[in-house]
Amino acid sequence: MLNYLVCVFSGVLISFSGILLGAWLVFKSKARPGETFLKEPKGEVFTIKDDLDEIADFPEESEDEKRVLKRTEEFLKKLGGE
Repeated sequence: MLNYLVCVFSGVLISFSGILLGAWLVFKSKARPGETFLKEPKGEVFTIKDDLDEIADFPEESEDEKRVLKRTEEFLKKLGGE
């Protein structure tokens, strides 16, 4: 009975180690500088506003944009789209 418990416990330990290693590898491949694996970051997150944040909408379309949109629509119609 003790052998079964040791085998099950070692299997659980190996599985958990593999899961933890896989999570660490995925984290390392996607982490940004300053991020840690199992700790929460200290402090609050903030953003610095710049002039581009105030521009919500684009200005009205220029003639070049209208021409490109018209040509795109014609091209899609030729392909069978709308």
